[in-house]
Amino acid sequence: ALLKYSLFVYKHFGKWMFSKKFNQWALTMLPKQMHLPDDIAKLYLRDIPAVKVETMNQVFYTYYNYELKDSLKNSLSDIIYWYGSKEMKCIKASGALFQSTVKNCQLIELPGYRHSEISAYHPEEWVQRAEQFFANK
Repeated sequence: ALLKYSLFVYKHFGKWMFSKKFNQWALTMLPKQMHLPDDIAKLYLRDIPAVKVETMNQVFYTYYNYELKDSLKNSLSDIIYWYGSKEMKCIKASGALFQSTVKNCQLIELPGYRHSEISAYHPEEWVQRAEQFFANK
């Protein structure tokens, strides 16, 4: 139902929703955990009008139909799942679900970080943590 609703909304209101003016307003309405740093918000507002409605429809179709594959339960791979302490609850819940599915998943909360902040703003720390993870394997 949510997929059909999203597709309907974007089909009829997508051009307006991808306008710079709408997105300037929308950014102010985001929950605090999702606020973008000013430099990223500026890039977002520059690029968002170029996104096609059809592209977003495909994103929604993929997003709403995604399921963890049962075969992951048999994975012997060591996996690390980082998430920021300022993430939304659904992201934290997603990490917990992944960890409950994959036996060798290590779930690590990064204090003070928002979504994707470590890779976008602290790539040296990301590499250091990744190297440490791989060195211990």
